[in-house]
Amino acid sequence: MARQPHNAMVLPFRRDPSGPSYLLLRRSDDGVWQGVSGGVEDGESIEEAALRESQEELGLNGTPPLFRLSMVGGAPRSIFGGDAYWPAELYIVQKHFFGADLTDLVEEVVLSREHTELDWLSFDAAHARLTYTDEKTALWELDQRIARSDLA
Repeated sequence: MARQPHNAMVLPFRRDPSGPSYLLLRRSDDGVWQGVSGGVEDGESIEEAALRESQEELGLNGTPPLFRLSMVGGAPRSIFGGDAYWPAELYIVQKHFFGADLTDLVEEVVLSREHTELDWLSFDAAHARLTYTDEKTALWELDQRIARSDLA
């Protein structure tokens, strides 16, 4: 199936008594730590892709509350699998960020084959472990929104 030139990036979190914690996943292909990441298929909204990717990569049966963040990043088209479907004048694939609240999740997170390990981290530890600036900025926005009860 063809994919749109958009990527859904999801930062799962849970509210703990000591403050929020964030779930990062270690990619099996390059070892980079990040949240959930996946392409937007043809005929699918970015929100639908974010939810589908979260369910697939975390092994979820349920539907966690999903919150769209203001942060939008970008990455070179060459790193995505849909490159052959896109027009030559497209250079940057947009990355759209979301938070997913797993606080009330009763099931265990089960990694997909795309990841080798997971870790629940404080903001500072998650921020330090992320590689890409746009993902760090999205994490900061999510942390601020949680602190201000501004997840609309």
